[in-house]
Amino acid sequence: MVLAFGLWDAELPFCEELLAQDARNNSAWSQRAFLAQHALAAALGDRRDDRVQALLLREACFAAAGARDVPHNESAWNYLLGLAHVLRDAAGQGGDAAAVTAGMRTLHAAVYEAALGVLATSPDCVPARSALMQQYVRSACDARAAGDATIAAKADAAAVTLCEGLVVADPLRAGWYESMRKASIARCA
Repeated sequence: MVLAFGLWDAELPFCEELLAQDARNNSAWSQRAFLAQHALAAALGDRRDDRVQALLLREACFAAAGARDVPHNESAWNYLLGLAHVLRDAAGQGGDAAAVTAGMRTLHAAVYEAALGVLATSPDCVPARSALMQQYVRSACDARAAGDATIAAKADAAAVTLCEGLVVADPLRAGWYESMRKASIARCA
């Protein structure tokens, strides 16, 4: 319906209202992701780097605030981490590589800032620890692609340490954390 009638501008405030009522409303977070994907694809397609950065900054700030306000809310953390996937998908549809690179820097900074801020006051927050671990894995991959083995090894080591703690703290996902830990160790070797 949003697509058919061009209601993009009205949908974002509606999502914000739903999330203000219930920050754990995963459907509202999913709808917001759909809207962000559309907006980013349009901005990348138009080669509007300034618009791409403004959209990413707005969405990263919104998600980071949601994660800080309700730290154990996995929806906000997943949205924040998912913005990178949305950006990569939008870029795959003909977006500008420089805008994607700059956008990834914006997202990396937002994840680190939100996770470290939450962990400073709630060190047992599994979603923040998991987000930070995933960010270290991404940073290791990015550093490796850029040819910086030292940074890649440090990021992988940080991911391994976080995975070891998450295996105990989040037994439901212990198998996934263990596989992430093993993959990071293998990359370090």
